[in-house]
Amino acid sequence: MSMNVLSFEVQSDDNSVWIMPVIDGVCLADLITAFEHANNYTDPAGGYGHIREIDFKPLGNDIDILACECGETGCWPLKATAFIENATVVWSAFRQPFRKNRNYDAFGPFRFSRSHFDTAISHLRTDITPKD
Repeated sequence: MSMNVLSFEVQSDDNSVWIMPVIDGVCLADLITAFEHANNYTDPAGGYGHIREIDFKPLGNDIDILACECGETGCWPLKATAFIENATVVWSAFRQPFRKNRNYDAFGPFRFSRSHFDTAISHLRTDITPKD
């Protein structure tokens, strides 16, 4: 089973630091938007954006993995389940909570080697740490 490659795009403004997961060189917002269009989920498709650093949790049962393009996780989030399985981190069970009739079973799962995942998170923490 091949592993995916995870990295993060980081942006900041005066108030927040914003994170976009990038999988195999493509931002997650673009991946999910393409999936939604391909499955005729156009009510609407896409609309996702970076998630605030304070809202981003890379592991858990019901995590917000992307925020709405407006920046709010309560507005139009993409949710997922993220867990550790042996030496692998798996992001799966993607869902759009405001469109419960959509089926995201064919999106992902994304699998990262645990060591690669830990390195990506470490780089993310370095990127979001304020520099004096």
